[in-house]
Amino acid sequence: MVKTVDFMASRLPADDVATIARGSSRGSHASRGSPRRRAVRSAPAAAAAVAACLCALSPGRARADEPTPSPPPPDELAKPGYIPGYRADPSIGTSPYTPRVGALPGGMTPGYGAPTPASDWNFRWTGFVTASLQASMNQRPSPAPGQSTTTIHVPPQTVDEYGSFVGTSTMPGQWAQLNFVYGNRFVSANLSLTTWNPTDPTSYYAIGSQQFINNFFLAYSPPPVLGVRVRALAGYFYNAYGAIGQYGLGMYTNAIVGGVRGVGEDVVAEYDATETVTLSLEDGIMGNRNGMGAINIIPNSQNGAGTPIIWPSAWIHHVHAGLESRGDVTMRAGLHYLTNWAQDDRVQVGMDNLQTRQIDEAYVRDGRIQTFGVDATFLHPILGHLGLAFSYTRAQDAYPVKGLVTFGGDGESLTNRWFGDQTTGTGTLVAAGINYTASLGRILSYPVPFNGDGPDLALQAGFIFAESWADTQAGAAALLNGAQPFDGRARYKGGVDLLYTFLPFMAAGVRTDVVVPNSHDAEETFAVLSPRLVFKSDWGSRDTVSIIYGKWFYGPHSHPEASTITPSDRLDDQLFAVNAQMWW
Repeated sequence: MVKTVDFMASRLPADDVATIARGSSRGSHASRGSPRRRAVRSAPAAAAAVAACLCALSPGRARADEPTPSPPPPDELAKPGYIPGYRADPSIGTSPYTPRVGALPGGMTPGYGAPTPASDWNFRWTGFVTASLQASMNQRPSPAPGQSTTTIHVPPQTVDEYGSFVGTSTMPGQWAQLNFVYGNRFVSANLSLTTWNPTDPTSYYAIGSQQFINNFFLAYSPPPVLGVRVRALAGYFYNAYGAIGQYGLGMYTNAIVGGVRGVGEDVVAEYDATETVTLSLEDGIMGNRNGMGAINIIPNSQNGAGTPIIWPSAWIHHVHAGLESRGDVTMRAGLHYLTNWAQDDRVQVGMDNLQTRQIDEAYVRDGRIQTFGVDATFLHPILGHLGLAFSYTRAQDAYPVKGLVTFGGDGESLTNRWFGDQTTGTGTLVAAGINYTASLGRILSYPVPFNGDGPDLALQAGFIFAESWADTQAGAAALLNGAQPFDGRARYKGGVDLLYTFLPFMAAGVRTDVVVPNSHDAEETFAVLSPRLVFKSDWGSRDTVSIIYGKWFYGPHSHPEASTITPSDRLDDQLFAVNAQMWW
């Protein structure tokens, strides 16, 4: 018992003992007052008496010349995280972020989940998910007994197709993406996991849809040198150019200039010419990840060989120049040059495959695609965002060339959808687009800032024009064979989307598009009208649940441009969908 009392007394600072003693003296005088005063002051007096007894029993406090120990520093951290042994974060078990591993050599245990300065290594992750239940409806021409008149199809059997010119984004898609970043302010490792078919990874039409690791690259941002900031990427990644939307591609899914995908490097250098003007240069070289495929394999979707073509290894080089001007209106403009070519002698074989009209396997020419583009965006804090872009693509024997995704796709898509399968991928394509977004609430509230925490009407409108010219000799041969000519064929489409948010958790919208896929045949033209209801958790929340209805008004000759699911001659003209999405 004596040891316990001595320990408690030794932990009591001398200043506190003096303070308590003074309180004891005052308490003794106060006790001579009224009964109420004596009751109030009795507790401090008792505490003072106990403290005095402890001091008397403590041999360490008996000597007046003993130095007073310094109090320990305060154990306070603003964001402690899960630091092992941190007293302000008590728990019975270990942190859920602590992996089941032993101590490192030397007995050191890291603080799993502890915060780190920005210059130290840290981990970040972001993501986006969108999941849709979608079905199209039609009428059975001659129902027999036991058959319903109304038919329901999953997946939808409409003309809308992702990535094609007849696609209007009316049908919500499926997509899940997780982005992981580990590094510091100078270097980071970036990895993304993606899939567009999360619920049926082995369905008959999407066996290879589980992309798993979609991108993996290292990003370098060294300190500026002479005012020049450099950012470099090295690894496997995808870049798109000619985006005309404020936060993406715009009303439609194809980049006007194009995109590159493969393994390689990309370097961007920026320089502030003035306080409001920034100049930038970008250069990249890439090779396609797969290279040339194996010879004599059976083509199927599992091995990525949908056709019996032996695709050559291809290369990509792209150069860009940019200008950004900041003021009342933020303006960004860019010039782009992208080229994709192949010079692989292994793809040529001794005999031509008569099933592939797009290429002569016995005489494979070195193909090339070149794209020149320009784009510009204007952002006004009140009036909204305006984006414009234009591209010119020239292809020569480009059918087997892959890596560069132009507005019309890679070499295979350019040949089949824009030039004709008898051109070997030789032709020219021009594309132009404009996209505008605005907020009526932001416009009407001016000069008072509007941060989206009230009713608002959001507007988005877009228009795209494209025209292709096929090789002259191949185009003449296609006409003689009765094929649909592609030479001089123009295509254009436009749409308007309105979304009125009238409650924190609810909005109503409508979208309409008109598509003219063939200037040579007006009966292919069609339109689509799509109203929707949107539910969310708050005004500016990142989650939405949408109930969508779509109605197509087809022309007599309307048809899908291409599809992995071949529809029947009768297209469905109604769509019902429920879409849930969130980003973080």
